Amino acid sequence: MQSNKLRTFTKEHKEKLSLSHKGKIPWSKGKRGLWTSWNKGKKTPPHVIEKMKTSHIGQVGEKSSHWKGGKIERKCENCGKTIFSRKSEIKKGWDRFCSRKCKGRWQSENIKKHKHPNWKGGKLNKKCKVCGKEFKAYIGNTGLCSRRCSGIWNVSHNNKKNTSIELAIEKELINFNIPYIKQCPIEGISVVDFLLPNKTIIQCDGDYWHSFPKRINKDINQDFLFSFKGYKIFRFKESEINKSSRKCILKIIKQ
Repeated sequence: MQSNKLRTFTKEHKEKLSLSHKGKIPWSKGKRGLWTSWNKGKKTPPHVIEKMKTSHIGQVGEKSSHWKGGKIERKCENCGKTIFSRKSEIKKGWDRFCSRKCKGRWQSENIKKHKHPNWKGGKLNKKCKVCGKEFKAYIGNTGLCSRRCSGIWNVSHNNKKNTSIELAIEKELINFNIPYIKQCPIEGISVVDFLLPNKTIIQCDGDYWHSFPKRINKDINQDFLFSFKGYKIFRFKESEINKSSRKCILKIIKQ
């Protein structure tokens, strides 16, 4: 059985503890030699200084072997002008050029060589991937003329999970043998949930997100543009589809 008495230290043990904190306990010869050489005001050995000089060669760049702290002397990749930059900035790939003009010239020359040999600078004539509109843009443009077209492109090309109301409508369309296209982009206006023959559109709207005033105005504008181009729009709310999705499809068949 263990006793509940407090542990007491002898005088010899207390002396050893105090000596250990003061660093007076004798160590092994090897450890003691290292400790004395580095902590008693002695200079660093010459072989250690040589290692410190050559440790960062190949990591920093030009003239790194002569580095003694501070900034390193380099040359601009475009004009050859001398630059003084820090070691951390060189490692990350910063400060390769002396100014923004040099950076722009270097980029344009590289683009001319590798990507567009006939390009002479400025904007290029491009055609939008979504709406087919012709527009002018720089080389880095992805081929989309506006934010709306980029949003349509992202929605139509990313994997999107079907909602419960969309699955319910899809099930009824299959039961009635009605052909359809899911998540179909239409003439650069928007991506619709279902496109049926004879230019009929089905939109499945959630009760929460489609109740905000901004979203309501957006839906009204979309419906106006679709109707202007000869489409028939049927918007069904979540509550209406959950009651009976069959009745929603019958409304489309009757009209």
